[in-house]
Amino acid sequence: MISTLILFLALLIVYLLVKYIKLKGRIESRARDMYEAWQTREMERQVSEKADILFRTWKIDEEKKIRQDAVKKSEAVTRGKVTEHLIPYFPEFEY
Repeated sequence: MISTLILFLALLIVYLLVKYIKLKGRIESRARDMYEAWQTREMERQVSEKADILFRTWKIDEEKKIRQDAVKKSEAVTRGKVTEHLIPYFPEFEY
């Protein structure tokens, strides 16, 4: 009777140990998956922020270039108009 009880307890301990090992493996696997998902989201967020910063920088630089080009064109137009008006008064004027 006692040997049966000891055998039953030993089998129960082995069964619980196997269940514990399987559960521990599933928990570790799930934790690893959650960590990898978080890491992926974090990396995507950082890449998105970096891309946004680079886009803003590019946009500001391009706006500066466009403004400078507009100023140059405006100056050229103004010079052309002034030259147009001064040519009748200075026939030797080289333009």
